[in-house]
Amino acid sequence: RVYLFGKETSDPTYVYAQQVGKAAVFTVPKLIYDRFANADLRDRAIFRFDPTTITAIEIKGWEKLGFPFDLHAEKNKEGVWVATKPEKFSLDPAKLSAFISLLSKTRVKAFVAGMPGPEHGFGDKEKEYLHILLKRGSEPPIAIQLGGLTSDGQSYYGWTSLLPPAAPLFTVDTAPFKPYKESYGAFAR
Repeated sequence: RVYLFGKETSDPTYVYAQQVGKAAVFTVPKLIYDRFANADLRDRAIFRFDPTTITAIEIKGWEKLGFPFDLHAEKNKEGVWVATKPEKFSLDPAKLSAFISLLSKTRVKAFVAGMPGPEHGFGDKEKEYLHILLKRGSEPPIAIQLGGLTSDGQSYYGWTSLLPPAAPLFTVDTAPFKPYKESYGAFAR
């Protein structure tokens, strides 16, 4: 439902309101209006996708370990994840499935104004950020980047192709992503 809020009534503690598509106009306490007027009401479940639809994944980063690492995996005919780059990587399919499931259920902590930059841990090299590309058959791929830590160290900055290009930044809790950000070993057997 969508509601429109209007001017204050003769009693300044109330405002006029109307549900879109309805003729009736009613009053609501102004504190209800104030609660919604400045709140960020965007849906924080931006990664809503079915993990079983993901057919391939590309993850790149970890340059802070001394060299960039590029991990690609695809589902084989039996639906089991296998590493395609590097082919000899000892991929644990259960760990990769858990990571994809984590992404599909992640809710952002906050939306951040502006474009990704060095202050968010996004720069020329992959020292801070992790590139994730989820491929879904004929649907457009989902691109996600996890950047540097926020100033309080409790969140990672992130960027995704699922948000509008003019406002693609967000933050997520560090705890579930820390093992994946620190080492590609989080995906190994």
